[in-house]
Amino acid sequence: MNHRPRNPRLERLLSSAPKDGARIALLSTWDVENNAVRILAATLRAAGHHAVEIYFKDWISNHLSPATDDELASLVRVLRQEQVNLLCVSIRASAYAMQARIVTEHVQAELGIPVLWGGMHPTLRTEESIGVADLTLSGEGELAIADLANRLRDGADDTLETPNTWFRLDPKADPREGPAAVRRNSLRPLVSNLDDLAFRDYTTHAHKYFIQGKRVLQGDPMHGDPVFQMMGSRGCIYKCSYCYNSTY
Repeated sequence: MNHRPRNPRLERLLSSAPKDGARIALLSTWDVENNAVRILAATLRAAGHHAVEIYFKDWISNHLSPATDDELASLVRVLRQEQVNLLCVSIRASAYAMQARIVTEHVQAELGIPVLWGGMHPTLRTEESIGVADLTLSGEGELAIADLANRLRDGADDTLETPNTWFRLDPKADPREGPAAVRRNSLRPLVSNLDDLAFRDYTTHAHKYFIQGKRVLQGDPMHGDPVFQMMGSRGCIYKCSYCYNSTY
């Protein structure tokens, strides 16, 4: 490591991850159908880590109702109950970024644990995202999240060098100030054989939560849904000018 973090949340994560595996929560923002969260959770579980899935609210007709005090309090209770030491927030579009920031800053203040942003928004706007989050994950996340969790568990000296991730070393410094403020790592090669990846986890129930209003429901919120979903490809095959996929 060229620079030790002056970020107390990050330093706490690097120095106190349990040896039996990292305890990581994956938060889906306003999306109960989040395929990425289910795949990442399955990947972490297969590697022996404690993975918690939290589906935080759902969107209705493209309307994102703001997070309420009750919902934020429920989120903190679940994270504390599960003894989570890293919260990963899945942000599939920039429209979710402002609400993700509210959730992130609330968790950072209440629990003092680091928050990682991953998904479409932090992949395309990494510099902006690392100004809020303690870590960001860009591009494909399966191998990166497992690699990060393994390094945390093993207390590896090169954890800050995990590919696909950025680390905010000093939360008081401008992220543009250079390596003393942010550790920037390059992307790993894309996955060439999709059959090597874990399948979406719809079977685990004990560590899944749906938070909406004053309710906290345990279990997968997609259970009982009348629509059976199938994916025939990874990502979209089209390149529409109005869509983020044209940038991807």
